[in-house]
Amino acid sequence: MLAFAIPLMASPTVAIRATAIDLGDVWRGDDATYRFTLRNTGDTALNVETHPNCACTLLKSSLSIQPQNQEDIVAIVHTGAYVGKLEKQIDLVTNDPTQPKPSLKMLANIIQAVEVDPVDSAAIALDTDRVTPKEYLLRFREPGDVTVTRAVCNRPYAKAFVAPNTDMPGAPRSCRVIVTIKPDAPLGRSTLLVSLFTTSRRQPQVILTLTCDKGITASPTRVYMGNISRELQLPVTQIVTLTRHSGRFSVLKAKCDDSRLSVDVAPQNDGATCRLSLSYRGGWFPGTSQANVTIDTDDPQQPQITVPVIANVLPDIKDKR
Repeated sequence: MLAFAIPLMASPTVAIRATAIDLGDVWRGDDATYRFTLRNTGDTALNVETHPNCACTLLKSSLSIQPQNQEDIVAIVHTGAYVGKLEKQIDLVTNDPTQPKPSLKMLANIIQAVEVDPVDSAAIALDTDRVTPKEYLLRFREPGDVTVTRAVCNRPYAKAFVAPNTDMPGAPRSCRVIVTIKPDAPLGRSTLLVSLFTTSRRQPQVILTLTCDKGITASPTRVYMGNISRELQLPVTQIVTLTRHSGRFSVLKAKCDDSRLSVDVAPQNDGATCRLSLSYRGGWFPGTSQANVTIDTDDPQQPQITVPVIANVLPDIKDKR
């Protein structure tokens, strides 16, 4: 009997030196640069397309590697918007029949020159008849003598003070920031910004953002009904939740100044929350539609709350009433 050898079809083979790279600690604001080495150990050209799952910068979006050659994929992640653990991925599409879709992982721990404890953005419920304090702890990780030179609030009813960290006497690497908000802060939901100016070279300014809730608050404060198209199934419904952090309240009535938008009130058993359902069943003309929902309550300080409503009605919409 004669034996015949079956020739193997030539193909590329991708070999990746490291599919995951961890850069460890990276200062926030610095670029994290990753270099992945791909080698073609096959017999024909290896074609590679890159598809990152982040807004990183790739020096090459595609490459072709000849047999027994190698090339690098260089990715740069801009870390200004990140804090803490960073994990990003680049998906590859290749013509290697055994590895058509390998992936590359980019890891790092993004650290700040000035760390804010607990966080630099927080929600706070305000007292209606006394000053509400909010305290932060700042830790300085940048080498050298770093301090806060000035603290400025963007609202006249708030003040910010810088004080030593008395829990760690003699520790020059941290300080406390105390924000006080007076009772004349506005009712409802408002935003307070506190600007901290430091001697840090890497982080000369730190912004603290406080979302202040006082009395009855509506969430969301403005309702977007979305893009209303001809294909969209009606009714379109959005929910508004009224909340009071202390005390009870009742909604006496709620109405909309546009008859094409109905409002249903559903009080909750705890007396501190109430849910409103806003429903649109058709009739708006193409373009931007705006309305206001007026809510009457039994709270003498907030007898009436207004929630704006907006929608984008696409052309050729049909009335499905």
